[in-house]
Parts: sequence; structure tokens; C-alpha cells
Amino acid sequence: MALVMFAIGFGANHFAPLLPVYRHELGLSQAKVTFLLAIYILGLIPALIYGGTRSDVVGRRAIMRPAAVISLIGTVLLMTFPERFDVVVAIGRLVTGVAVGLMLAAGASWLKELTAATGGTTALGARRATVATSAGFGLGPAVSGAVAEWLPAPLYTPLIAHLVLIVVSGIAVWNVPEASRPAKRQKTQWRRITPIVPTLLWAPWVFGSATTAFATLSTYVSVPAMVAFTGLISSITMLSGVAVQKTINARINATGKAPVAFGLMLSALGMGLGAWVIISHSVLALLLAAPVLGVAYGILMVSGLFQVQQQAHRDDLGQFTAIYYSATYLGFFAPWILALLSVAIPGQWACIFGAIVALATAAAWRLKATKAPGAR
Repeated sequence: MALVMFAIGFGANHFAPLLPVYRHELGLSQAKVTFLLAIYILGLIPALIYGGTRSDVVGRRAIMRPAAVISLIGTVLLMTFPERFDVVVAIGRLVTGVAVGLMLAAGASWLKELTAATGGTTALGARRATVATSAGFGLGPAVSGAVAEWLPAPLYTPLIAHLVLIVVSGIAVWNVPEASRPAKRQKTQWRRITPIVPTLLWAPWVFGSATTAFATLSTYVSVPAMVAFTGLISSITMLSGVAVQKTINARINATGKAPVAFGLMLSALGMGLGAWVIISHSVLALLLAAPVLGVAYGILMVSGLFQVQQQAHRDDLGQFTAIYYSATYLGFFAPWILALLSVAIPGQWACIFGAIVALATAAAWRLKATKAPGAR
């Protein structure tokens, strides 16, 4: 189960280090390239909402099977019709977004249920789901960045690894059993979403933190092997988020509280370091900012999943997990917004503004924690 989540995550983020390739080969601006990175959200969010709702009714496997197939189709599209490559990339990213949306909606809930069926805790289920997807998000760009930098046909060769991985993992997951009986179809009780609304308000910082590191800050430095370096920064960011999750899981198990405010403060620190990157064009500054933003991503992702899985009714688990993921993925628009803002104001001021917003959000969450035990 975790393997196919890894494979779909790999396919979603192996695109990141190819941004310099698309800028060079297609002559696209930074705003257009970052929009191509974010456009898959337009496929992801509807698929998340649909998949979350349907997986509660028809079961998780019925959603995960087509997710694997659609992920394969998305990558195949990226390798076709070179004469209209910019259009095909946009369509391929949309299709990939659908696959990721279905995977996140059903996969995290399925893995949580499989974990519970073997005696694991809610926090452990949340961490396993986050580690599986984050590892894919992290290793995908490392592999595709190196392949695009040093092997021929950089628009195509990096995609082959994902084709192999998704076929193997798709076969492996095809007959994994359901861990719980699907719920009966019923009208959504939207009043039950109230406990997770505060989590949804800060959720865009999850991917807003991570994507700022590899899609925005990496463009302000110059190194000889830029494509491979972009892949390295992407991997450092995402894998830093993976590395911290065991510690965060232990903290949550020990205290019953998610360290949300701490994660937001790290986001603020990372944005401050981002301002330093933009001013200095320093590789060292970027190598400091990337893991800070990555750790913030990891803390916030697993904390949010814990909050949702702890508070959601079983019949709503898939749907409310989908809503949470949808909110986190809005953060993919952060690099695009920063690119647009940089036309009007210096980029470092946009980062400083982001740091202030993150600190204000952390303060608001801590204030809430004084009134609602269990959140912090």
C-alpha cells in the first residue's frame, strides 16, 4: 500500500527539477513555469473531494486502483506530442493531479485503517501515510534532476523511472484487502467538519513552505549543474520533512498534542532565510533555508493529518482527509504568487511578509490552544 503511494508521489514531484529545462527548452517565463508546477492542483482538488467521498462508500481499493492507472497515463502524456509540448505538459500535469488526489483521498485513510487493524495508533497511521508520499515527493526530483542533467533527451528520459515504478507498485496493490467495511451512503453531516476548520486555515503552509524552497528560492542562485541542483534542493526539502516525522510522531504519542505552532514558526524562519537567499544569491543560504522549510512541511503535514484523523467521524474520514489535503495543496500556488509579486516588489519583501503571516498564524493557533486542549 505504501509503495503505490510512494510511486504516485514520485510521479507528482519528479517534475520539479525539470522547471529549468522547461524554461530553457520552451522559453517560458518563471511565472508560467511555476504555474505549470501548480496547475495539477486543478485536477488534484476535485479528485480529492470526489475520491474522499466515494472511498467512504465504495471502499479504498476501488479508488486506489484507478489512481495508479491515471498516474501512469499522466506521465505517458508528458512524453508525447513534442510539437505542442507546452500544452501537453499542462494536460499531463492535470491528469497527474487527478491521480495524486485520488491517492491522497483513499490512500492515507486506507493506510491508517490497515495500521489500526494491526494494532497501530492513529499517529502511526498518519506518519506512515506522510512518509510514503513525502519519500516519493523527495526522491522523485533527485532521480529526475540527475537524469535530466547528465543523460540525453532531458524532456523525456527522467520520466522512465516513474513508468517502471508505477507499473510495479500498481500490480502489487491491486489485491490488497480492505481493512474496514465501507460505510453506507448518507448525506454529509457538514456540521461535523467544525472541529477541523482551524486546521484547514493554516493547512496551505504545508506545501507553501516546501514549494517556496525548490520552485522559488532555487531560481535566485546559480551553479554549473542547475537542473541536478534543483533536484537536490527539492529532495533536501522533502526528505527533511520525512526525517522529522518519527520524532514528531513520538511527541504526539507522548503528549496527545500536535506541534502546529512550532511548525509555523519554522515556516516563518524559513521565509526569513529565503529573504537572505534572494538578497545574497548565496548557495549556503539556500542550503540552510531548504531543510528548515522541509522540516516545517513535515511537522505541519503529520500534525494536520493527526488532527483530522483524531477528530473526524469514521464515516467522514475519507472526505475530511480529502478536504484537509486540498487545503494543504493550495500552497502549491505560493511560488506562482511570489513570481507575480516579484514584478511589483522585491522578492525579499514578499518573503518577509510571508514570515510575518506565518508568525501571526502560529500566535493565533497558540491562543486557540489555551481554549481547546489537544491542539498546540
